[in-house]
Amino acid sequence: MLATEWEATSETDWVFKLREGVTFHDGTPLDAEAIRYNVERITEPGFQDWAFMEPVSHAEVIDPMTVKIVTKGLLPTLPNLMAQFFIVSPTAMEAGVEAFVQQPIGSGPYKFVDWQPDDHVRVEANADYWGGAPAIGEVVWRVLPEASTRVAALQSGEIQILKDLPSDQFDMINDEDGISALEVRSVRTPYLRFFPDSPQGGGEPFNDIRVRQAFNHAINVDSIIENLLGGHAERTATIMTPDIFGFDPEVAPYPYDLEKAQALMAEAGYEDGFEIVFDTWASGPAPKPVELAQAVAADLAKINVKATVQPVELGTALQQQNERTIAPFGLWSWGGNGFDGDGKFWGVFHPDSSATFLTDETLTSMIDEQRLSLDPDVRAPIFSEMQKYSVEQAFIVPLFAQMDTYGSTDSIQWTPRPDELVLPFAVTPAE
Repeated sequence: MLATEWEATSETDWVFKLREGVTFHDGTPLDAEAIRYNVERITEPGFQDWAFMEPVSHAEVIDPMTVKIVTKGLLPTLPNLMAQFFIVSPTAMEAGVEAFVQQPIGSGPYKFVDWQPDDHVRVEANADYWGGAPAIGEVVWRVLPEASTRVAALQSGEIQILKDLPSDQFDMINDEDGISALEVRSVRTPYLRFFPDSPQGGGEPFNDIRVRQAFNHAINVDSIIENLLGGHAERTATIMTPDIFGFDPEVAPYPYDLEKAQALMAEAGYEDGFEIVFDTWASGPAPKPVELAQAVAADLAKINVKATVQPVELGTALQQQNERTIAPFGLWSWGGNGFDGDGKFWGVFHPDSSATFLTDETLTSMIDEQRLSLDPDVRAPIFSEMQKYSVEQAFIVPLFAQMDTYGSTDSIQWTPRPDELVLPFAVTPAE
């Protein structure tokens, strides 16, 4: 949105022309130097462990409103990546990170007002926004961890948009006057990951493809979608969804086949099963994570696998992921706000990603290969092969594309997006 045009001038160089007249909320110009500063800031090793920016080398100022971003190799998805590149005021950062956290300065349609941890964030409309002042003058993001509290707040009119509406209350909300339930197929795909080398132990069986295939056959994903989620999800064969570039609709998920699963376990020498720790989020970016894990564990018990469900707070889970101390089996999920298969496969299966726990050289080489072309017609068949191969090798147990569910009052007009972003700029009062 802050660039008016861009082009790849070589295999590693992308030149962006910036929008004229844009300033940060503190008056600092949003120019090429500001972009260069932010690229340098975010590509610093260890910055929030943000692997998305790993392919970017550096940025160079060409003129005040033109910046060149240089990648380490051919990267056809750089424009998609830039949509996830959040830019802060270099002037505001001079006071240090801790000061910036207390008073963040961006360039968008809303300005920061105040933040009360675990309670709310308040922002106000930026009258000088280059795209025009927002229709909604003030927005308060409320922290309401309990689903019942969120629903009650929506029903009373205390809040206008409710995120993560429980699927079992979807129809009830739609039946009430003045409020509506909304849903959109998300690009986020919850899945079950294997980690044979977990320091928690017990993951050795996952080195055997037959065990991983058995897990894929043993877990009745369709039943989970229907009975636990009320049908508010779509089965997926891989981590890809139809909204992601490179999706192959011909790749089919594993069918539920308990006899096949039992036979594979016996063939692998695990007829009597084994015990594992099964991490899941206490709450997090997947619907009903604890209940989902319990349903999976019940299915695995039918092939003599005792999976002990261990709920973990999301922050702890992220720390364990980065430190590679996570359990040998667990629930995870991956979004895709770049809408390109590169982000999906690189994030989950490339060894350079902190979220990769099982992969092989063949899949890694395919992930790298699709990055060697800017031509979608060249990349799409590679993605197709990657999906087929990942299913065959059963590196994960794909579950579903979740339906992001929301509640909304009829006092506003708003349409949910598949990338999980709730943009107040796109909300308008009802006519």
